[in-house]
Amino acid sequence: KEVAPLEARIRELGKSTSFSSTEVAKAASNFAQAGFSIKETTDSLQAALDLSRGSLVDLSTSTSILANALRTFQQPTSKAAEFASKFTAAARLGTLDLVDLGQSLTYASGTFATLGVDIDYVLGLITNLSTAGLKGSLAGTSLNTAFLNLAGSAEKVNEALGIDLLEADFNNPIQGLVKIQKALDGLSKGEQIKVIQDLGNIRGGSAVVGTCLS
Repeated sequence: KEVAPLEARIRELGKSTSFSSTEVAKAASNFAQAGFSIKETTDSLQAALDLSRGSLVDLSTSTSILANALRTFQQPTSKAAEFASKFTAAARLGTLDLVDLGQSLTYASGTFATLGVDIDYVLGLITNLSTAGLKGSLAGTSLNTAFLNLAGSAEKVNEALGIDLLEADFNNPIQGLVKIQKALDGLSKGEQIKVIQDLGNIRGGSAVVGTCLS
């Protein structure tokens, strides 16, 4: 029957990992609730377990974060292990944990996915913001607001800073932020913050300040 491979995988992981078959079955149920097919669930279980262990969070949390990220960035489940590895590395590099990372992604990933931004750039921005004191939902909403405003008012940004932000600069936000950073270098710190907050509004400005001026 169709579900047999999944049941076998659950039993296998329950024997070969630190998780029980009951816990693995619950993770499978969480994937199913996120709209994953039986094959997608089977392919993603190991990655969810690895993410849980590597990030010291419960399996339900790792499953939810992984499922949401794969769906939001429209990636196949063959990328599940790669995503899990990147999430673990990002949490270790910044001053945040996987829960913080998941909250940030919840608020910001939709905008970045729409702009065509690669997950690596998104994780880099979130990690960088955490070292500047912004994490969790605050980092996510700040990034979301900042890049929505920047994308929606590129002409205003170009005029105010004398730069030329292109579509490619939103696909690669680090590239765009480097342009903004160079334009700001000639200003005092106070002037830099005022310009950024005028362009991105107070909350969105916090994200740009955190990435450009930290």
